[in-house]
Amino acid sequence: MYIDKCGNRYEGGWVNDRVAGFGTRVFFSEKFKGDRYEGHFEDNKFNGWGKYVWANGDKYIGQWSKNMMDGRGTFSWAKVNKLSVSLLSFSCGVRSGITKRTILHLAVDGNISLDAFF
Repeated sequence: MYIDKCGNRYEGGWVNDRVAGFGTRVFFSEKFKGDRYEGHFEDNKFNGWGKYVWANGDKYIGQWSKNMMDGRGTFSWAKVNKLSVSLLSFSCGVRSGITKRTILHLAVDGNISLDAFF
């Protein structure tokens, strides 16, 4: 396990003293504290398929290029009594379209409803 000067931790593959291959990075620095990335790296950056989970429970699972969401992926927002999932497309870290958005509503009384937007 490697721990950098900010306390962020990395466990996984290395090539020529650079983070590469499959690994997990857990952030402890102030700005990203509690965030976690698990997936593929190339040249110290998120690259290929990976899962990023923010400290608040939101998560993105999909394609990455040079630390940016790039390609297709699924974004889930963690909210009380509601699960919202979007299938998204990104280009250079910028959302370039929504393929499909599904919201699952869980009511306090146990009723479940599902909304799908195309």
